[in-house]
Order: sequence, then C-alpha cells, then structure tokens
Amino acid sequence: MAACKSAVDPNGIVRIPSASLPITCKLQAPPNGVSMETVEFFPSGSSKPTSYAITNGQSFSIPAMPQGAKGDLYVRIGGPYDGANPLWVVEDCDGQSPILAITSSAAKYASTQLEVF
Repeated sequence: MAACKSAVDPNGIVRIPSASLPITCKLQAPPNGVSMETVEFFPSGSSKPTSYAITNGQSFSIPAMPQGAKGDLYVRIGGPYDGANPLWVVEDCDGQSPILAITSSAAKYASTQLEVF
C-alpha cells in the first residue's frame, strides 16, 4: 500500500498536494450494513456540489484538482449506525490518514474543509 498523501492541519483542514491526487478514501471498519450513500464536494464560493462515485458502498476517490482548490467535503452514510463510536473516513494508505469522523446516529453525515496545495 502507498504512503498517505493527506494531512490535517492545526485548524482541522484536510490538506492534499495537487500532485498526489487522485487519492482513495474509505470507511474504516464500518459496522455491518453501513455504507456510504452520498459523497459531495462543494467548491468554495459555489452552491453546486460535485458528486463523487462510491465504490461498493465503502470508498470514493478525490479526483485531480488544481493547486488552490478549496471547499467542503460531505459524506453521508446509511444503515444501522448507533453513533456509539466515531465512524472514520480515512485515506486508503499505509497509515490510514483520517479525513473526517461521522459521530451522529441521527444525521449520519459529516463534513470537513479540504484544500489542495
């Protein structure tokens, strides 16, 4: 498996080098029956999201983007998630770098700021 390319800065922003894209992200050890339903990226200053394709309900790729691209990444899950433990979306790499944590059994989604440098 490859080394992780993403990192979370002290402000909680996920930063990814442009030259490292695309990267694959996945649910880390999801409970049985839990899968991704929607993955969307909202570029800064836009209300029109880009939907990312989900593979087997468990992973998606963040595609190539130019340096300076910024926005909000949203991930929504479906299935029997009780919220007892965070459900992490991680970069699929050696260290499984965390991207975001879903913690609400009611909302079943989470978002994070993403920046390409």
